[in-house]
Order: sequence, then C-alpha cells, then structure tokens
Amino acid sequence: MKIVISKDTFGFCLNDDEMMRYGEIKGIKIIYESVSNQYYIDTINKHNKFYDFQIPRNDPALVQLVEELNIKLPNRKLKVVEIPDDVDWIIKKQDSGKEYITEKYKRMWDW
Repeated sequence: MKIVISKDTFGFCLNDDEMMRYGEIKGIKIIYESVSNQYYIDTINKHNKFYDFQIPRNDPALVQLVEELNIKLPNRKLKVVEIPDDVDWIIKKQDSGKEYITEKYKRMWDW
C-alpha cells in the first residue's frame, strides 16, 4: 500500500494547482472561490466545502499526484511511502512537524 506523508515542518497541505490536479485525477469538480479562499466540490450545483486534510493519505489519486509532483518538483516535501497491505497504520508527527507512519497498537491497557 502506498501512503503520502509530509517531510515539511508545516505538515501536509496542497497548493491551488495541486488541489485542482487532484480533482482532475479523482474525476471530481473542485471549485476555488477566491473571495472566501475556499475550495468546494461541485455536486449538481451544491457546493460542499473541501479541504486537503479530508483526503485519505492512501487515496490512489493523491498518491498519483504526489508521484507526478516528485518528478517535476523533487524538492517538494511530500513523500510516498510503501508499506505492506496488511499493516494497520497511522500517521504521526515528530516535534519538528515532519510526519512518519507507524503501526497502530492492537491493544492498550493502563500503565
């Protein structure tokens, strides 16, 4: 399974061009309103707010976008990490803001 993480201290985010390209790959119409500085998904003339943090990090369209970006912009700090398909995973942040993937704990008790 491929997962996108951020190696930037500001965390995960997509810029305007990346958001629009994500919509193209995903096959959804994303609208940007400059007045409100907000993205929307257009669903039969109803506009639903859309944020990049709503995108699942293992979304194939996001993975494709980041793989394309890393060819064009090798210094872009989004990274695709491949892990085994059967791993129950989560994304965590270091103190610096950079992200990494770790396996979820199966059980936890009070310690």
